[in-house]
This record gives sequence, structure tokens and C-alpha cells, in this order.
Amino acid sequence: VPALGLRCPLPAMPSIEENRDFWGRGYHWKDLGEEWGPKDPRWKATILELAVDPYQAPGARVLEIGPGGGRFTEELLRRGPSSLVLVDLAEKCLDMCRQRFGPDPRLSYLLGDGRSLAGVADASIDFCFSFDVFVHIEKAELEAYFAELVRVLVPGGVASIHYATIDRADLAQDPDPRVGWRADYRSGDMQALLARLALEPLLDFYHRFLSCGNSSLVSFRKPHASR
Repeated sequence: VPALGLRCPLPAMPSIEENRDFWGRGYHWKDLGEEWGPKDPRWKATILELAVDPYQAPGARVLEIGPGGGRFTEELLRRGPSSLVLVDLAEKCLDMCRQRFGPDPRLSYLLGDGRSLAGVADASIDFCFSFDVFVHIEKAELEAYFAELVRVLVPGGVASIHYATIDRADLAQDPDPRVGWRADYRSGDMQALLARLALEPLLDFYHRFLSCGNSSLVSFRKPHASR
């Protein structure tokens, strides 16, 4: 890929079925997902400070998309939600969280289809969080999920999503803008999507430490006067 501005074709991401098979059967999950982040505790603390703490109030009804082994789920629970819905494409991930967190009455589990939030009621979520998931979701599926977020968030509800921004990749550090199994997605795509869905941007954070140097954190609010 000589330059991101040349619109040259990039390899497609695995299909929903391939993702389900890999994360549900192929991946080892030996450290419950902690293997993907730096060991420095400031890494997770920074993500929480930017993308969770300003938006998840005590008693909030929370949704996490793609909890994996629960590495961020434990942090969302620590902040005192009244309920926390976990949606994952792989039943294995939901089973790991059931084993990790036990019979916590605040938790409920939904097996996802890779495009929607079927089973999550309209206007039932105050805050949604997802990390290391949407970076692997191509544009059509990502935009289908975001339309679903408009549906399930209450007016004034907020979502914080980690997403691929291969336009921000430092090609001097790595010539592959999609290193880390990144989707073909750019910061401008996200800006256009939020505008199209009339979502209020709150945060668009980029730093090389975040994850592979080609991803960002976006936070946005569903307006009180929704369409």
C-alpha cells in the first residue's frame, strides 16, 4: 500500500462466520484478552478515564459489545451499573464471562449475530462500551451496529467505541496500515457516519499507545431530541 490516499484495494476482513469460528473455537484466550494490551496499568486507566468515567454514572444501564474474556467487563461492573448486558458473537466468550463473574444479578448475556443488537430493547441503554471489537468490523457491519445503537440508547445516552483508523497509521513505523487485523475504516468514515445518524461527537482520541497505532476511541451522544 503506497499511500492511504490512493484508494487501492485492501484485503477483506474475515466473514462473520469466520470470526465466530476463530474467537469461539480457534483462539486460546489464555489471558482472557489481557494479552492484547500493555502490562503498564496506565494503559487501561487512560482508556477508562477518557471513555468510561465521564459517561457511566452509578446505576446506569450498560451494554458491552464483545466482552471477550471480561477484561473491561470487570471495570464496568466496578462502577456500579444497575444492569450490564454482554453481547458477543462467540458463545465461548459469554461462557468465560459467566464463569469469571458468577451469578451476578446485574449481568445478562446475549449471543450476537455480528450486525445487530437483537434482544436489546429500544431506548434501554444509558451507556455502551466496546474495545478491541469494532477495529475488526468492516464498514457495512459497523454501520449496521451504529444504527442499532441509535435504537437502543436512551435520548442523551452515550457510547464509547474503539474503532479502526488506518488513515492515522504511521507508515514509517509499520508499512501495513492494517496491522493488528484492522478493518478498512478511516476517521473520516466515522465523522460522516455520526453526522448521518445525527449523533453528537464527544471524543475522538488517537495515540499510538492505544492499539497498533491505527485505531482510535470515539464517544458520542444520542441527542435528547432524537429523530
